[in-house]
Amino acid sequence: MSTTGLQRFVDDELLRAPMVIDMTMQGVFEALQRGPAILSGAERQVAAEIIMRLGAHRATVAAGYLKSLRQQAMDELNGRIEQPPLALTAKSLDGLALVEEEDVAVDVATSHTIETIKSVAEAELRELLTYTSALANDMDVTRDHNPLRAEAQARALWFAAQGLPLGRAHQLAFMRLAAMPFAQALRKNFAAACARLDEQGVEPAAYRTLILPRGPRRAGSGGPQPPSGAFAHRSLEERADAASPFTSSVLRPYPGPPPAPTPAPTHLAPPMYASVATPVAQHASVMSDADAHIAGLVDQLYETILTDRRLPAEMQAPLLRMQACTTKAAQLNEGMLDQFGHPLWRFIDLLAHEAVIHPGANGIARAQLITFANKLIDQLVQETRHTEPLYVWAIERLDRYVAKRLAQTLSEQESRIASMQALEDRIAADNPVSTMSGIVDVEQLDTVPADLMESQLQSEPPDRAMTSARWLLERRSGDWLRVFRKGQWRHAHLLWPGDRGEFFLFADGDSDECWVIRRGALLSLRDSKLASMAWPRSLVTDAKAILVRKASRASA
Repeated sequence: MSTTGLQRFVDDELLRAPMVIDMTMQGVFEALQRGPAILSGAERQVAAEIIMRLGAHRATVAAGYLKSLRQQAMDELNGRIEQPPLALTAKSLDGLALVEEEDVAVDVATSHTIETIKSVAEAELRELLTYTSALANDMDVTRDHNPLRAEAQARALWFAAQGLPLGRAHQLAFMRLAAMPFAQALRKNFAAACARLDEQGVEPAAYRTLILPRGPRRAGSGGPQPPSGAFAHRSLEERADAASPFTSSVLRPYPGPPPAPTPAPTHLAPPMYASVATPVAQHASVMSDADAHIAGLVDQLYETILTDRRLPAEMQAPLLRMQACTTKAAQLNEGMLDQFGHPLWRFIDLLAHEAVIHPGANGIARAQLITFANKLIDQLVQETRHTEPLYVWAIERLDRYVAKRLAQTLSEQESRIASMQALEDRIAADNPVSTMSGIVDVEQLDTVPADLMESQLQSEPPDRAMTSARWLLERRSGDWLRVFRKGQWRHAHLLWPGDRGEFFLFADGDSDECWVIRRGALLSLRDSKLASMAWPRSLVTDAKAILVRKASRASA
């Protein structure tokens, strides 16, 4: 990728960055000066301390913002993915990063700032994306090339807040107050940047439209077109979280033709697969024009699935190979096209899910998964009868592959897990009343007025804490979570939940990094909607919804 154009853009924007942070600090001053009339004595004291410190250390705050923004931009332009640490110091446990509640408070404030920027400057960010893609010679806008995007800006603002010689809670209060004026200043800056690039003659890129080549794969597309209701979107019932899909079974070869139909194992089904339509009886005879009709339906589905920008590019080839299998399965049972929980769709969804959540360092884990998947698909395409038991078997094979990979990772972390378990036992012996009883035994933060701090708990129902505790109790080794950490969303693999529920060992899906999260910190992430289960999504459901929207627009 050519970075010359992007480098000039970044250099130009960094020259204007002091104006952005200056407008932000002025907005904070004005907000605090308006506040004392309605604040209590303690709240006025906090506001006065922030005003006094910000006035005396304005240059330090601005310098911190510029330093962080410049470093993040240079790291991205130079191909370095890892972001600099958000805190000045980092705690560790047995050589692993230790995430506590005060770290989660930073992530909550950072997340709030990111969402504020994206909400206020949504149109400007979208337009700037097309220009920065053009500067990176990506005329299809396959990803966000802007090194100064909302996430980088929010991380830089937190780095700036640490320039205030106040406690962590006061710095977070400043971050909370600065979010809106910061977003408004950035909106103006993004709009001006688009205007400057347009004046320089930069032609904005256009969002990608994937056109697949014609060939034998599309042989049936000339058949009868489906009626307008053929792709009606059916809602799926959710159920309680299923148990971990990982098993300890040993890999076994394909045993030959599948036996009589058996129900799919329920432990493999995440919530979105809970509701499965009743299979449609197979026709006694299948006409050639019916086969062409089904092939046309499958063709439309796969064309739509393969345009999904959330899928890794490496997954397109394996999914494309599954199209022939899908056509054969649908010709035996046309109703499976409307059965989103059919084992064939579940196999495809689970395969894509594993590729998304765990590419591994430098994509090694994803490459190994695709190698395994291609060998498995080789066996599937050779089968003559593509019935449900065949794909139940395929899911079991994928399940065992994932379980074997988890077992290997746990073996590598065995010594660390043993030492952390010993620490849990020691904490329980020395202090029976700890976070294991729901009380956080971490250093208390300074008192901050409620209206100056990010507090989502006030708006939650009274039983929210109990719900989060129950959610945490249900977590098992092998679960994948989507967690907001260090200013960005990550897929985190739960390797080990402590026997006493005090420590949770996670592995990052994109690297070899592991970290430990305290119970209170994980509950805070959950309560702030910054931690949730990463379930597979239904590719066919999303594809059909897109086709329905296209049909609606065409008929309008």
